[in-house]
Amino acid sequence: ELQATATRLYGGEPLVRLLPVRVNNDLQAAFPRAKEFSVRWTGLHSAHISVTDRQPVFAIPTGDGKFHRYDASGAVIDTVDTRPKDITLLELDSDTDAEKSATLRAAFTLLNALPNGAVEQMVKIKAQSPTELNTTFRFGSSRGWLAYATPTTTSGSNERLNAESTPDDTARLVQVNFGSPDDIAKKLRVAKILISHGASYVDVSVPTMPVTDGGGTPSTDGRDKNSQE
Repeated sequence: ELQATATRLYGGEPLVRLLPVRVNNDLQAAFPRAKEFSVRWTGLHSAHISVTDRQPVFAIPTGDGKFHRYDASGAVIDTVDTRPKDITLLELDSDTDAEKSATLRAAFTLLNALPNGAVEQMVKIKAQSPTELNTTFRFGSSRGWLAYATPTTTSGSNERLNAESTPDDTARLVQVNFGSPDDIAKKLRVAKILISHGASYVDVSVPTMPVTDGGGTPSTDGRDKNSQE
């Protein structure tokens, strides 16, 4: 399809007129799901055009049973009929269009601040506002962002997670409330410590005062303090 489109657009034209910017703009209009195109001259009368596809990272419900798929830049890739199982579900609960836009930008800021491995383990983001980003992660016991975490849970901690399912017996679900996407590195460090101690719900919206779903909350100086409800 790409070859046919390029032949239709540029067949018979002198190669010197195939400027990369022009080719990229023309083909972007014809293939909106593509991220970018590049042109390489391979001879006096031939050129090679390569395409880089957009990779979906979020799926957002449209309200009619379908889902928009977005890439990491916030661009819509396409619309699908069923919920994609291999990317994060983003639920926007904001009231106004302006607030939805701000909330969406905050969710993408959070996404791009996460370390390698964390995005792949993120099951869902429930975003009520730019400062209320609640996430659900699926952690395996032997791989991923939190590979060293033991698959233990505190009493009653699974009540918040019964709407999701784990793919196997070695994984567990953990909810992390980041609040805003600010200071993500510190929030992740605190959340990782708490999760490794068995917490299945962690609120690190204020990373210096984290909240867990029960049990002791280890502090950074090695002392335990009571968690807050």
